[in-house]
Amino acid sequence: KYRLKTRAVRFSQYQLNGFTGIVEYCFAKHAGDDFKHAIWTLAQFASFSGIGYKTGMGMGDTEFLPKPVQL
Repeated sequence: KYRLKTRAVRFSQYQLNGFTGIVEYCFAKHAGDDFKHAIWTLAQFASFSGIGYKTGMGMGDTEFLPKPVQL
Protein backbone atom coordinates (compact mmCIF):
# COMPACT_ATOMS: atom_id res chain seq x y z
CA LYS A 1 0.00 0.00 0.00
CA TYR A 2 1.14 3.56 -0.47
CA ARG A 3 0.02 7.15 -0.13
CA LEU A 4 2.40 9.43 -2.01
CA LYS A 5 2.27 13.04 -3.13
CA THR A 6 4.51 14.66 -5.71
CA ARG A 7 6.46 17.67 -4.46
CA ALA A 8 8.60 20.22 -6.28
CA VAL A 9 11.65 21.54 -4.43
CA ARG A 10 12.96 24.83 -5.73
CA PHE A 11 16.65 25.68 -5.52
CA SER A 12 18.22 28.97 -6.54
CA GLN A 13 18.74 28.02 -10.19
CA TYR A 14 16.65 24.90 -10.74
CA GLN A 15 13.81 22.74 -9.48
CA LEU A 16 13.71 19.04 -8.61
CA ASN A 17 10.61 16.89 -8.43
CA GLY A 18 10.23 14.25 -5.75
CA PHE A 19 7.58 12.84 -3.45
CA THR A 20 6.57 12.49 0.16
CA GLY A 21 4.30 9.95 1.76
CA ILE A 22 3.97 6.54 3.34
CA VAL A 23 4.70 3.12 1.87
CA GLU A 24 3.70 -0.12 3.60
CA TYR A 25 5.41 -3.41 2.81
CA CYS A 26 3.99 -6.80 3.82
CA PHE A 27 5.71 -10.17 3.73
CA ALA A 28 4.31 -13.12 1.82
CA LYS A 29 3.08 -15.93 4.05
CA HIS A 30 5.81 -18.25 2.80
CA ALA A 31 8.68 -15.77 3.39
CA GLY A 32 11.41 -17.29 5.53
CA ASP A 33 12.69 -15.81 8.79
CA ASP A 34 16.14 -15.05 7.29
CA PHE A 35 14.52 -13.08 4.47
CA LYS A 36 12.27 -11.17 6.89
CA HIS A 37 15.25 -10.33 9.11
CA ALA A 38 17.28 -9.08 6.14
CA ILE A 39 14.46 -6.83 4.89
CA TRP A 40 13.75 -5.56 8.43
CA THR A 41 17.44 -4.67 8.83
CA LEU A 42 17.57 -2.85 5.47
CA ALA A 43 14.40 -0.92 6.31
CA GLN A 44 15.93 0.30 9.57
CA PHE A 45 19.21 1.19 7.81
CA ALA A 46 17.37 3.39 5.29
CA SER A 47 17.02 6.11 7.95
CA PHE A 48 20.82 6.38 8.22
CA SER A 49 22.00 5.57 4.69
CA GLY A 50 20.99 8.78 2.92
CA ILE A 51 18.94 7.20 0.17
CA GLY A 52 17.80 9.32 -2.72
CA TYR A 53 19.29 12.34 -4.43
CA LYS A 54 20.80 15.50 -2.84
CA THR A 55 20.66 14.05 0.66
CA GLY A 56 23.03 16.76 1.92
CA MET A 57 20.36 19.30 0.98
CA GLY A 58 17.62 17.55 2.92
CA MET A 59 16.19 15.26 0.27
CA GLY A 60 16.05 11.46 0.51
CA ASP A 61 14.98 11.38 4.15
CA THR A 62 13.41 8.12 5.33
CA GLU A 63 11.73 7.26 8.61
CA PHE A 64 11.25 3.64 9.64
CA LEU A 65 7.85 3.01 11.24
CA PRO A 66 7.72 -0.62 12.46
CA LYS A 67 3.98 -0.51 13.15
CA PRO A 68 1.36 -0.25 10.39
CA VAL A 69 -0.03 3.19 9.64
CA GLN A 70 -3.59 3.76 8.41
CA LEU A 71 -3.37 4.44 4.67
